[in-house]
Amino acid sequence: MPDDTNKVLINSKWLQWRYWLKLAVYIQRHYLADGCSHSAAALTYMSLFALVPLLTVMYAILSAVPAFQEVGLQIQSIIFDNFVPSTGQEVETYLKDFSVQARKLTGVGVGFLGITAILMLKNIEKTFNSIWKTRDNRRGLSSFLLYWAILSLGPLCIGLALGINTYLVSLKVIFDQVDVIGIGPYILRLTPYLLTSAAFTLVFAAVPNCRVPIKHAFIGGLVTALVFEVAKQLFTSIVANTSYQNIYGTFAALPLFLLWIYLSWLIVLAGAELVHAISGFNALGDENYSDMVLTLAVLELLWRRYKDGHTVAEFYILQQPWLFKQHSISADRWTPIRNKLINAGLLRIADNGQFIIGRDLSLYSLWDLSRLLGYNPEFSSEAIDELPEWFQLSSEHILAAKQQNIDTLSIPLIQLFDPTQSA
Repeated sequence: MPDDTNKVLINSKWLQWRYWLKLAVYIQRHYLADGCSHSAAALTYMSLFALVPLLTVMYAILSAVPAFQEVGLQIQSIIFDNFVPSTGQEVETYLKDFSVQARKLTGVGVGFLGITAILMLKNIEKTFNSIWKTRDNRRGLSSFLLYWAILSLGPLCIGLALGINTYLVSLKVIFDQVDVIGIGPYILRLTPYLLTSAAFTLVFAAVPNCRVPIKHAFIGGLVTALVFEVAKQLFTSIVANTSYQNIYGTFAALPLFLLWIYLSWLIVLAGAELVHAISGFNALGDENYSDMVLTLAVLELLWRRYKDGHTVAEFYILQQPWLFKQHSISADRWTPIRNKLINAGLLRIADNGQFIIGRDLSLYSLWDLSRLLGYNPEFSSEAIDELPEWFQLSSEHILAAKQQNIDTLSIPLIQLFDPTQSA
């Protein structure tokens, strides 16, 4: 009996390790396929131009609120303390000087800085949307509201959080009581990590132009913040024990700062891939099904929802275990299927942004669907007499098979989903 119990425990642990191993392979494969290293390089380049505009906008927003007028430099120090290794002190000084000078610009200059900041945010959104395989970036009012919220409400929320944190620290009575059980210092030490985790969680949940479960974004935020903190400590340690400073002197700060920005974007995009993988990992069983099976399953889902007067959200197809009540469809499989269905008019986007059946399925046969998905037993009939005999014989057999397939697969799709309907 104990042996059986041990076997069950061993099998359970093996299944857990197998799950995490598959998840790691899934993330690594998509990280490479989505070109995250190239995206990180592009975002690093954009960050050079956008850092000063973003800091300037932050100062402008905070200056408009009397209670936060003196908070700008304090927030900048917190950002550099928690997001940049100690090797970036020279760069921090330069950026402070640049942002101070930028605040003296005219209206045209300020407008240019604002456009630069918005372009930076737009590139971040575009990169995240490519990871989540989202069709389009936000446009119009939704895009404006997102960027306005980030540029205006973001600094205010940071200032408010900083004020609350300062107020709590000033309450000696509370922290003296906490210190009685010895956890006060740990809470203060964890505060920067928790704030960083909250920032990453907000980014993962709000930036992609699709629904991201807050639970998945929170897990990704915690993991990303932890990796970020470890990477920051390692980066500082490695740089401190190398001869970059001796060789390049003060000039070493710039390339090291660029390298750190690049590593930071690599970590952030890896965190985004993790969040996306958590949401779509239950789709790993979809490789057992052909495109035809997956397409029919999607059409059947859409048809049943249409009968009930409902639409289907893309996140439901990608994230919920609706496929045979076990799996969803991975973004890799869904994207080409979705595009073909939209081009054929079988799928259209409703006013609420969700999917709905686009054609009468009684007029669309299984043969039509098989042709749409790539089954095309055609042959060239040009100059048939000049071709070898084997080609002519094979062409005749292909024609016969094609006609047989047409006859067999001529059943309308509606009869597959509702057998009570006659032809």
